[in-house]
Amino acid sequence: MSPTAVPRARSGTGGVPSRGAPLLFQRCRWCRTPSFRRVLCPACGSGELDEERSAGLGVVRSVKVVRRHATAPLAVAVVELAEGVRIRATVVGGGYRADAVFVGDRVEATGPAGAPTHRPTFRLSETLFAR
Repeated sequence: MSPTAVPRARSGTGGVPSRGAPLLFQRCRWCRTPSFRRVLCPACGSGELDEERSAGLGVVRSVKVVRRHATAPLAVAVVELAEGVRIRATVVGGGYRADAVFVGDRVEATGPAGAPTHRPTFRLSETLFAR
């Protein structure tokens, strides 16, 4: 390795936002169906998917509290983004208990920083937005 060569970290996070990075999803070029982390469009099967930036706002559609012996309870949820994509995510922070997250709660993306998983991470939101 030459003195100027620096090993690079893997680029891309598979749509998962890191600190300050946007939450990305895919939209089919042909039928415009949104999806998350897919190789092919789930509606038409096209492989031509364009990445788009999400606003990071969503609504909890399903939630399960995962309890493990060594860690605090964790709220794992299916979040429907404002763009129409449903993704599996972790809801954290905000000084609430994990079992205080309910279906219909509004959330906003915060990234995986501090989360025990590589799933996108959201926190409860006070922001009102159209469904």
